Amino acid sequence: MGFNISSLVGDKFEINQEYSVLSSKDPEVIEPTKAPTSFFVQRNISRFGGYSQFKVVLVFATISVAAALAMIFFAFLGWNVCSACHPHYLLKTPVPSFAKKIRYFEWNQTYVDPPSPESDMTWDKLLPDGRGYIYVENGAQYDMEPGVIKESGEIYGVSMFHQIHCLGVIRRAYYTLAMGLQDDDIAELKETAEQQLLNEHIGHCFDYLRQAFECSADMTLEWPRTEKDGRRFQTDGRGIPHVCTNKDAIMDFMEIYGYRDATNHDIAA
Repeated sequence: MGFNISSLVGDKFEINQEYSVLSSKDPEVIEPTKAPTSFFVQRNISRFGGYSQFKVVLVFATISVAAALAMIFFAFLGWNVCSACHPHYLLKTPVPSFAKKIRYFEWNQTYVDPPSPESDMTWDKLLPDGRGYIYVENGAQYDMEPGVIKESGEIYGVSMFHQIHCLGVIRRAYYTLAMGLQDDDIAELKETAEQQLLNEHIGHCFDYLRQAFECSADMTLEWPRTEKDGRRFQTDGRGIPHVCTNKDAIMDFMEIYGYRDATNHDIAA
């Protein structure tokens, strides 16, 4: 009696070698024969002690698979319940999530220059036509207090544009004082400084921007720039990639839902 040793190649078995069992009549003679089809079945039956033990193993395997599937099911069910308890949004909002993109921070001289018709226009264009307000129907459904009531509907301000407005207010105050020093008009400069100190709007903007920075918490890592002499010690943020909300997507949203009837487009107003 003989049997074949097979190996799996691709999705088929191939016979590599054929071995024979020594004849009981002639131990020295090896007769190659083909293994009967029931050889492996009989071998397995004898191995497990007959069909009864084979059935026990089969039942045990079935129970194990069923238990594993049950665990997966209840784990999935538990995940869904947990997701329902902890929604993606911590606050209700009509504003959708916007796509992200890589944005490199670069120097833009127009935003650095002192006030001029060109630079002022560039700053003013940072605000949409409606100064950063959007229409919201029934704000109470989002647990918000009443907004500003207009003939065209109820509007709410978008925080990002409030922050930009505050930066515009601080810019104007800074250059008013800086350019006043250059004019050597001490009396006028003193009057301007006193007005600024009494202006709660600027104080509000300092504190509002502080909280806005902490809230956004941009944790991008920055490295120092290379000086002409090769030294690296000053970090100015230029050329650093940040993961930012897609500004084009925001402006598209404002184009659709934004309030448009504002008449004053001065960013610092």
